[in-house]
Amino acid sequence: MKKYFLTGLFLFATIATLNAQPIDFTQTPKDLNGKPFILETGKPNATLSDICIYALTSLVQTDSNMNGQEKFKLYQLAEKIKDKKTVSLTAEEVTQLKDRVGKVFPPSVVGAVWKIIDPAEKAEEKKE
Repeated sequence: MKKYFLTGLFLFATIATLNAQPIDFTQTPKDLNGKPFILETGKPNATLSDICIYALTSLVQTDSNMNGQEKFKLYQLAEKIKDKKTVSLTAEEVTQLKDRVGKVFPPSVVGAVWKIIDPAEKAEEKKE
């Protein structure tokens, strides 16, 4: 029984690793007019990294229901992205990042960022 559990755990870890997608966080997402975003902090030409770290480390109203472990996971993801050119994210991390960006930013930023971090969003756009 233990052998099957370890085999299953290994397969799950392997699949999770294979599903990791490398993302260039030095990209500069642009608005509908082709202009780079400026963060509330005043930073012009915000990179994907800047936007995602801001989203992961900002507080939103629903965060009052979060426990410390959930907040720590957001912090760990921000650390993983910070000061890196390319980062491979698991499907779970992409979902978590999309959720935070969606809660913190307006639709123009959400659309630009989601199309970069989730290839499925690009595919949906092409279908329409």
